[in-house]
Amino acid sequence: MNTFTTPSVPIDPELLDAMKQSLHEGESLASFVEAAVRHEVDRRSKQTPFVVRAMANIRHTVATNSGISADVLLARLEAKLKLR
Repeated sequence: MNTFTTPSVPIDPELLDAMKQSLHEGESLASFVEAAVRHEVDRRSKQTPFVVRAMANIRHTVATNSGISADVLLARLEAKLKLR
């Protein structure tokens, strides 16, 4: 596996201290940063399709006038809570 070393990134000293304090035993700062970057890349790769689906559903709801008002939704949720 080829690896790439990223350029130096300026980090606020307080954030750097917080990062170091959050490391697990035996964990390096480099592995912590790599895990954080992997997590964010994964989150963003899932976020875009989610937003696209959500926008399509909103357009469909508006076009078909099949939505319900916030007041109706809240009333239904409150009724469900009262049944508990």
